[in-house]
Amino acid sequence: MHELSTTKSILDTVVSVAEEHHAKKVLEVNLEIGDLTFLNVDQIKFWFEILSESTIAKGAVLNVNNIPIRVKCLDCSYEGETGYFGEEIHSLELLSNFALPLKCKNCGSINISVISGKECMIKNIKLSLPDKHKK
Repeated sequence: MHELSTTKSILDTVVSVAEEHHAKKVLEVNLEIGDLTFLNVDQIKFWFEILSESTIAKGAVLNVNNIPIRVKCLDCSYEGETGYFGEEIHSLELLSNFALPLKCKNCGSINISVISGKECMIKNIKLSLPDKHKK
C-alpha cells in the first residue's frame, strides 16, 4: 500500500509548485513511473483524486507514463528491456540498496546495470496562472 504515501508526496510537491507560481488551478500532472517501483497506476490515480479533493489540484488530469525495465549487460553488452524475476519490493529505499533479480535477455547474465525502471517522478505540471503572470 505504498501508493498512498507516494501519491501524498507527489500531491504535496504539485501543490507546493502551484502555490510558488501563484496558480489559480492545477490542470494537469504528468508522471513517469518505472516498473521496478511496483506502484499500481490505478491506485495512484485513485489516491490522487481522493487526496486532491480539497486542494488547488482538485479535478486535475493525472497522466502516467510507464517506464519499462532497461538494462546494460556488463558481460555481453546487450542494452535493452528485460524482466524482473523476484518478489515485489515495497520500499524504494530497499530497491536502490540491494542486487535485483534481473537477467540479461541475451545471455542470461545477472551482471547487469539498470538503465531505467526505478523512476518515480513528476515530469511536468500544467497550471492555470492569473493573467498578470501569463507571458
